[in-house]
Amino acid sequence: MKNVLLLAGFLCGLLIIPEAAQAQKKTTRFQEVKEIPANKAVVYIFRVGSYGFAVHYTVNADDTPVSPVHLYTGGYLVYFADPGKTEFWAKVAEGESHIVLDIEAGKSYFIQGSVKMGMIVGRPFLKEVPASEGLKKIKKCKLLVLNH
Repeated sequence: MKNVLLLAGFLCGLLIIPEAAQAQKKTTRFQEVKEIPANKAVVYIFRVGSYGFAVHYTVNADDTPVSPVHLYTGGYLVYFADPGKTEFWAKVAEGESHIVLDIEAGKSYFIQGSVKMGMIVGRPFLKEVPASEGLKKIKKCKLLVLNH
């Protein structure tokens, strides 16, 4: 019985995923923020690769969503953060990932999102990458925005 319920939940999830993906779209290729607002830092959150393409998730900064758009493969989000320690996290039914950055105003940070193996579906994984690596990888991504 438990296996039947898990299978039913998985199949329902497959039906919902295309609908959620239609609510957001990828726009222009990566463009670096030229002017960071005063007393803020810019945090780029991105996903490259194809593993776990059907799994997408909301990224949060402390208790606030970074964007109304989910992070999924080939896309990136931009977040302007206040200085100080900020916990970025993402969660799906299979698990969650947390990373804490000590933000300094005027700086740029890069968080690479990915999907790791889960019991049934993938789970999010977030890690900070150096700016040199982040700039190289994020160039393959497009900005994620709501589809109106």
